[in-house]
Amino acid sequence: MGTEVTHEIEEGCEKVYQVHRDGDRPLRFRGVLLGEGEHGTGGTSGYKCDWNRGVKVRIYRRKAGGYVVTWAHWSQWQGERGQRHAEVCATPEGVLIALRGGESTGGKGELRPAEAAALADAAESDDGLATIAVEDLDAETKIA
Repeated sequence: MGTEVTHEIEEGCEKVYQVHRDGDRPLRFRGVLLGEGEHGTGGTSGYKCDWNRGVKVRIYRRKAGGYVVTWAHWSQWQGERGQRHAEVCATPEGVLIALRGGESTGGKGELRPAEAAALADAAESDDGLATIAVEDLDAETKIA
């Protein structure tokens, strides 16, 4: 399984990342990896070591502001090749929309296991993502 990050240059806490995307130019940005999640299928045990297909999702915070979400789909099946894509998001809400399938679903798609794990991981170190990681019903209404 290849990784989508092909170029990292460390500068302080931030790094320069270059992400390969299928059907488009590589995406380069300076930032910090906030979180990642992975999920797969296959095998008989259900354990990660038996997966023969899967996806790795990563969420980065850009130094210039905003976020980048990447997906690296992989397969060990003959004839199937991996797929890589990324979305640039201006806000935490944009990250949630991307994780739920993007604009094509209106941001209302299902939050799948790898995406949910990446969001939970990223929310531990980013206050903006922490506010959207949980649907807080009380925050949407004013309590008198």
